Amino acid sequence: MLNLDQDAASRVKDWLRPHLRPRRFHAFGVGMPKTGTTSLAGVFSRYRAAHEPEREHYMRLIKARAIGELSDSAVREQLRRLDRRRWLELNSSWTNYALLDLLLDEYPRAKFVLTIRDCYSWLDSIFNEVLARGRYHSEYQLQFQRWYAESLSPGSHQDSDRVLEEHGFWPLDFWLRAWNQHNAQVLALVPADRLFVVRTQDIRREIPGLAEFLGLPPDRLQAERSHEHTAAARFGLVRKIDESYLQARAEARCAELMKKFFPEIRCLSDAPGFRSRAALSPSGAP
Repeated sequence: MLNLDQDAASRVKDWLRPHLRPRRFHAFGVGMPKTGTTSLAGVFSRYRAAHEPEREHYMRLIKARAIGELSDSAVREQLRRLDRRRWLELNSSWTNYALLDLLLDEYPRAKFVLTIRDCYSWLDSIFNEVLARGRYHSEYQLQFQRWYAESLSPGSHQDSDRVLEEHGFWPLDFWLRAWNQHNAQVLALVPADRLFVVRTQDIRREIPGLAEFLGLPPDRLQAERSHEHTAAARFGLVRKIDESYLQARAEARCAELMKKFFPEIRCLSDAPGFRSRAALSPSGAP
């Protein structure tokens, strides 16, 4: 269970911190992993910003709440204590999504930033991340990820996405369903006047609008840090999935949001960095 025991001196410091260091703004990044949440924190590096702060604490809160070990009021208390410990102006983490309803209510003046990446490029990036960096996660984080996925009922692999099973990934349909659910839920829950949506590839271009949204001078944001945490390696796993099956599942799960935010991407070959296998050789062979 989450343990935030502190000595008296630390508690006094936590109590004083909001009075001694007022927030100039308060925002949460709520995008999925590999959508620019690291870059978002980098853009705000001149402020008190962090990417996935206290990650394991938040994971433990999410799980404890979901399985009934902690009530909402107890989770709120822990959120307040975590917040006072760091007193961030920007907390950019996908884990904020799992506590979004509480954050919205607990911080009525806070703003939210949803970074969103097209579903095809996101799949490629998240698979690359897991294959290249998964071994660097702590044992608890790996356990949490398995629990979280199982809680979303990942389903079964099909012949067309068997390559994912071979590499230890959940079925394709699960990943696309998770992409849609995360983004749709944020859009549904967060009032429009408290939400700024930015496509991953547009973070640098949207800095003036983001600054205005948060009431900050644009020249205080670090545009040169808008493309951080790039893939350590590229494995091309998405290309090994049956292309017609991939496009059919993307259309079934993600069509509405893709048309809204990425109207220029009608199929896999339109996504940044992709060309269909048919376009790679005259015969259409892989």
